[in-house]
Amino acid sequence: MDPVGMLIWGGGLLGLGALLGLARRWLAAPVLVALPAGIACVVIGLVGDDEISIRWAVLPVAAASLVLALALIDWVRGA
Repeated sequence: MDPVGMLIWGGGLLGLGALLGLARRWLAAPVLVALPAGIACVVIGLVGDDEISIRWAVLPVAAASLVLALALIDWVRGA
């Protein structure tokens, strides 16, 4: 993955975390996962070179999957 991809994923995770925080509460599990992961992705994208290791590139995909799973669990519990 290239640094631009990490910046895009980081921005998406930050936006998703902010939307979930505004919609529910800021200390909800999905928000507490999305915001730090988004910040980490942005930092990796800014300091990374053209060939970011696959170990780092898996961070946004894993974080987004976890955030969506936690948000779905919260939604089902609230329904």
